[in-house]
Amino acid sequence: GSERLLRPVVKRINAVLNTAKVGVLVPGKGGGFVPTVLQGVTVDEKARLAGRVIPVEPEMLEAETPVLVTAEDAKERFSALREALSLPFFISSPVILQNEVAAILITGRMMEATPFLSRLGRTDMETVQAISALLASVLVHQRLEAAEERTHIMLDAMPLCCVFWDENGNQTDCNEEALRLFGAADKEQFLQRFYR
Repeated sequence: GSERLLRPVVKRINAVLNTAKVGVLVPGKGGGFVPTVLQGVTVDEKARLAGRVIPVEPEMLEAETPVLVTAEDAKERFSALREALSLPFFISSPVILQNEVAAILITGRMMEATPFLSRLGRTDMETVQAISALLASVLVHQRLEAAEERTHIMLDAMPLCCVFWDENGNQTDCNEEALRLFGAADKEQFLQRFYR
């Protein structure tokens, strides 16, 4: 589900920010993260990264502040991640769902040299952070839709009559057993004729 959503997002980030690589890291075992959706990597890099758990620094998990690594940063800063992804300069921003990091969006360049590949900067960070926030809201919406679908399946399979009411006392939905019990052809008929 979420990979289908993330693939076009990753491709657009790559094109819009003119970055060499874009990826999504999801939580793995032991507190590290596993690369899942990758753009701009070779077949060999994909094979090398498949299932690999990469340690990330706590700084990368802070929702309010995306991480920016440029040529001005020390080579030691995030060295494990930079080596694992073969990505020396990058921006990362966590995707937060229900106060937990569901993924880390990361994009970057192999080199920074003006005029062609200028240094990543504040506006690039803001773009990645905004995309991360948007992804979080879309993923939450997907989870809610899936939960609602499961709830409907369970309620329709339940052999008890069930009617949903809103805060104004109006019926908004019912399960299949309610239709059978009251002899209604469909939910619309049941809800329109409930008081009769």
